[in-house]
Amino acid sequence: MSLENPGLNIDVYGNLKKEFLSGNIKPEELRDKLKSLDQSTPDRVFSIKNLDFLLDNDVQNFILTFSEDIIKNYYQFLSFTQLHVGQIKAFENKNDEALIFFKESLENEYKANNFPENIAYKKAVIAYFENDINSLEENILLETRDNNQKILENMLKGLKERGYPNYKIDYRV
Repeated sequence: MSLENPGLNIDVYGNLKKEFLSGNIKPEELRDKLKSLDQSTPDRVFSIKNLDFLLDNDVQNFILTFSEDIIKNYYQFLSFTQLHVGQIKAFENKNDEALIFFKESLENEYKANNFPENIAYKKAVIAYFENDINSLEENILLETRDNNQKILENMLKGLKERGYPNYKIDYRV
C-alpha cells in the first residue's frame, strides 16, 4: 500500500501504523503527520488513505486505550478527514457518496463533542445535498466562521436558483 507520489515511494502508512502501535509516535504526532499528508495537495487526495488508516481496526482499538481527550481528538480528526473525502466525492459529482461521508463526519463530530459551529457547518452541508433549504438556512445562522458562512450562503443561493446542488459551482468563498 505504498503511495503513488514520487516524494513518497515507501509504505508511509504501514510505517506510521507500526510506529504508532509500538508507542514510538504519540497520538498528537500521528494526527500532525496525517494532517500534513492531507494538506500536501490542493485536492486533499491523501484524505482517502488517511481515512482508511484511521478506520483500521488495530489503529482504532489502540486509540480507544487512551484518555477521553485523545479519543475525542481522534473523532475530531476522523470527522475532518471524512469531510475531505466527502468533498472529493462531491467534486466528482458523486453526491450520494459524498452525502454518506458528510453524514459520517457529522456523527463523529458529535462524538468529539467539540465545536457547535462544526456541527452547524456539517448539518448545513448535509441539508444542501438533501435540498433542504430550511435546514440550510437555520444552520447558516449558527455558523460563526466567515469563510464557511460565505460558502454556505453560496450553497443556499445555488439551491434556490437551480433547485439542486452543484458543489463545483457553489463551494466558493
